[in-house]
Amino acid sequence: MRILMLSWEYPPNNVGGLAQHVDDLTRFIAQKCEVHVVTVGSSEISLYERIHGVNVHRVVPYQLSHTSFIDWVLQLNVALLEKSLSIVVKKGAIFFDIVHAHDWLVAYAARALKNLNWKK
Repeated sequence: MRILMLSWEYPPNNVGGLAQHVDDLTRFIAQKCEVHVVTVGSSEISLYERIHGVNVHRVVPYQLSHTSFIDWVLQLNVALLEKSLSIVVKKGAIFFDIVHAHDWLVAYAARALKNLNWKK
């Protein structure tokens, strides 16, 4: 089973409890499934790592001019969606069995991914 998780918070980006929750959850699931997490990154950390069996893909939100937090969230979602689609292409697969979103900040990308015509 292949699982794609989207989360704006994931170690080492710890703002609240969400990062620890997603880290614990993905490590547990990765014992039996292929897990990919797409999350926020920065120039200080690797854009891809495999940690405890979890494939962690990080994106740097677009640096377009934004005047509000909502603008930043929308730009993040575009980056998350682009990265998620590139994982599918690079892996040569055309499906994830589960797309799981954590928090409303990644909902736009998750909804777009949910509505793809996934094929096995």
